[in-house]
Amino acid sequence: MDDLAIGICRSHPQVGEKALHLRMQASGSLVISAMRALYDAEWIRATDPAGAADAWRQAEQACTVVPLRWSAAYAGWRLTEALLAERGARDQAAAALRRCHTFATTLPAEPLLAVSTHISHMLAKTGTANRVELAQLARRRGVSQGAG
Repeated sequence: MDDLAIGICRSHPQVGEKALHLRMQASGSLVISAMRALYDAEWIRATDPAGAADAWRQAEQACTVVPLRWSAAYAGWRLTEALLAERGARDQAAAALRRCHTFATTLPAEPLLAVSTHISHMLAKTGTANRVELAQLARRRGVSQGAG
């Protein structure tokens, strides 16, 4: 529940419940529309990539309205990809990529730390100073690349 809906419920209990219900219905229908636009764009990307740009543009706009920032960033990335595939829409692709970058940099996310954590543990256990030394040690000991 967002701040506006909470405020309405607190200040006007009789109206607040109905307003909240209507707001949730409208919000739900926007989410459904955005998800449908993403689905359609993915379908077109898989079946007719030449026509994907328009579908991704609609998906990006629908996700921006809700707002579904993660999905809007994804749709913007796919829109950029589709525009570049059309060869000739470079200005539009650059604008889409800038929007996508703006969405992505405002998302609450951290880089994935799993690989660097594993490497740090292996460096500590083997006494090697860096990844190069670790790789050299692995090669000397006969550890293959496919070992898991």
